[in-house]
Amino acid sequence: MLYSLDNLDIDIQIERTTPQMWRIVGQVLPVRSAPDDVAGVRISLSSSSQAILDEAANQWGEFVIRDVPLGLYDLEISLRDRDIVVENLRVGSL
Repeated sequence: MLYSLDNLDIDIQIERTTPQMWRIVGQVLPVRSAPDDVAGVRISLSSSSQAILDEAANQWGEFVIRDVPLGLYDLEISLRDRDIVVENLRVGSL
């Protein structure tokens, strides 16, 4: 899945790792600025307002969220100047 907004492309792939678990692999890509503008951005995954994970992307804006169970999630990307939320990210078949 590719989301484009606010001069960013957000590439997200959801991969099944076991019959009950998935992982979310993604990258935050700046469209008009230097790639290091997304180095270390905070990535948060939540479900029903409960935080599941909070970590930093690497120097290329890449992130991996492991051991995600079936469900609907919000993926929040915290940039230096704003937050972007991908709502209702479906993991697995509901």
